[in-house]
Amino acid sequence: MNLTGPARLSTAGSDLASAPNPWDALRVGARVLAAYWNEKREFEGFWLATVKRIENGEFTLEWFDAPEYPAFKSAPRNVGIVHPEFRVSSK
Repeated sequence: MNLTGPARLSTAGSDLASAPNPWDALRVGARVLAAYWNEKREFEGFWLATVKRIENGEFTLEWFDAPEYPAFKSAPRNVGIVHPEFRVSSK
């Protein structure tokens, strides 16, 4: 075990080295995980949201399970990209 420096991920012989950046492929209509804070400004977790707009380094999102709530803005640091094979529906 090497305790002198940070661990490094080897991409030799894998598709990781040539994998596209998922942020570059993010488009309106995509599903993401968005951070949620309650009325007391306490972090409660990440919930599925739909991207409505992307501009000026900020996302406008809508809650996936609650589209009746108004759309909201979120910084990229509060958004997680869902794995491309994730399916929202169990069908």
